[in-house]
Amino acid sequence: MYSKRPNADRIENNPVEDKGLVSVLMSVYKTKVSYLDRSVKSILDQSYRNLEFIIINDGCDSEALEYLESIRDSRVMVLHNDHNMGLAASLNKGIKAAKGKYIARMDADDYSLPERLCEQVRYMEEHQDIDVLACISYDIRDGKTTGDVGGAYYKFDNTDMQIELSLAPKVFPHPTVMFRKSFLDKTGIFYDEKFMRSQDYDMWARCVMKGKLDSLQKPLLLYDVSDKASVELSEAQIHYSNLTKLKCLDRLLPDATDKEKDLYVHMREMKLTGSVDDNIELVNKLVEGNRIQKIYDAGRYSLILYFWWGRKMLYSENRQFLTEFLKRPTFMLRVIRAYFVKLPGHLMQKSYDKKMTKKALSCGITI
Repeated sequence: MYSKRPNADRIENNPVEDKGLVSVLMSVYKTKVSYLDRSVKSILDQSYRNLEFIIINDGCDSEALEYLESIRDSRVMVLHNDHNMGLAASLNKGIKAAKGKYIARMDADDYSLPERLCEQVRYMEEHQDIDVLACISYDIRDGKTTGDVGGAYYKFDNTDMQIELSLAPKVFPHPTVMFRKSFLDKTGIFYDEKFMRSQDYDMWARCVMKGKLDSLQKPLLLYDVSDKASVELSEAQIHYSNLTKLKCLDRLLPDATDKEKDLYVHMREMKLTGSVDDNIELVNKLVEGNRIQKIYDAGRYSLILYFWWGRKMLYSENRQFLTEFLKRPTFMLRVIRAYFVKLPGHLMQKSYDKKMTKKALSCGITI
């Protein structure tokens, strides 16, 4: 029924590529066996051979379990949860079991291109300061690329990312990530098991404050979106994303009011929430709180905050409030200054996004 894997012991490691054991973590719950088979094979067929593949059975059905038990490869270790524990708890179980120098993530319905692990390990070896590394992912549906791209950054700046992640999620595709195991051991960072969704955003928001993130600008993973879109899932993601935002707010304003918390979680949305006065007061308090707490680079924090507000003020549904903003010259001057500084980089990122989308559409990848 399922294709058997060759015994990995018969395949010699490539000494040029072997820079240490890579532990690949995958949790399996509700996944079509055809997708699961495709995903598993994509890891076992990696050009980088020195790996252990830790698969956590988080309550998968009998057909998927039968498939997992059919795998004949000594690099595969299947761990079984007594009940469905959720992705965060399952990944933590895998992290604790991992023996590798590096830990790579993988989802049960996605596809890693054959050179993925080799390319990421090489980059991590060449950049010893990088603790968590993503790469570019191409979205696929029905085995074909859609043109949507994840993890594309013309310039990745960790200091800016600390600030950006404190305000809202940034595209850092979860199944593309590779961790340096020593970083997780040193910091004691694990996934927050209270998070049923958006576990990755919460993880990055903490990792970026303790170490250095980066994104390898090569498309090395195909992200299958066929079964990943639902209203219920989106609502859950928003709920848990907001919890992460509030954790970040607490760094600067531990005594924030309920009204300030509500304004903060909606601040990076385009449509204005609350009054102009309340929002400007919150922005001023955040800038001052950061000046006192010294959590983020003060100059960059202000620029990112005011640049976003400049974009938000020009959004069509907010133009009715523009007169109110114009009555506050100090705020407006800060917005204008931020625009002069940040707009060129913003436009370069937009251009890069279009370039990568065009590349994804023309790549001809079909699986």
